[in-house]
Amino acid sequence: MFETIILSVAFLFLIVASYTDFKSREVPDWINFAAIASGLGLRLLYSVFSWDYHFFVAGVIGFAAAYLLACIMFYSGQWGGGDSKLLMGVGALLGVELSLGTKGFAFLIALIIVGAGYGLLWSVWLALNNWKGFVREAKSILFEMSALHRLSLGAAIVILVAAFVVRDDVFVFVLLLFLSVFVVLFFYLFVFVKAVQDSCLMKWVVPQRLTEGDWIAEDVVVSRKRIAGPKDLGVNKEQIKQLILLCRRGKIKKVLLKTGIPFVPSFLLAFLLMLWKGNVLLLFL
Repeated sequence: MFETIILSVAFLFLIVASYTDFKSREVPDWINFAAIASGLGLRLLYSVFSWDYHFFVAGVIGFAAAYLLACIMFYSGQWGGGDSKLLMGVGALLGVELSLGTKGFAFLIALIIVGAGYGLLWSVWLALNNWKGFVREAKSILFEMSALHRLSLGAAIVILVAAFVVRDDVFVFVLLLFLSVFVVLFFYLFVFVKAVQDSCLMKWVVPQRLTEGDWIAEDVVVSRKRIAGPKDLGVNKEQIKQLILLCRRGKIKKVLLKTGIPFVPSFLLAFLLMLWKGNVLLLFL
């Protein structure tokens, strides 16, 4: 009964958060904080009534594990604050225990798999819808990284030659073939992602349209004073006020904003995969 309630609450939060992310590219804090409070609160209540503290401890561990992953994704610029806080809420709801079969651990594994595929498919869709701009950016990036391009191709050739030298050992041969392909594909994947970001996920907006947490892609400097920029990891309310004031005074017109894809729906898809298959890692083991 407790697991049914927890899963139902998590599913409800993910449905609402996915809708708001699709609609406005944001997940309101009230959804995220409510998910965190619900997860820890429900687990605490059940621990008290059942005289079994491990339900609450599992929620705390789930929250902590999600917090660590969220920090990595946020500070590396992959996620926004809304995505990170929602992951903490789901972690608190599902919990994590020292077992591969627990729902929280299964969700994190599913999210890694689903998130990678979801992000790649969405990027392909963006590139196709802005093909000319994407191709222009891709060519520019390849020109700027021509030395690294040649290095990756050279490394792949060297590894491929080594594979045929040791071809009698089937395992090593197949491993080196895979590595030679991976080196080249990894380089082109990096170029693809950066070209999509520069051509499809950047836009100029007036300061009045900024909201707290938006990512400014280029430093805004007025009279040698830096107002906001990418190092801020999201613009705050005070910076928005300054930018609006500078815009009204004619000092700036627009700022370059880095947008993102609506990533929260991948949380929902990962949750559904977890319910369907459990821990997909166990399928490979």
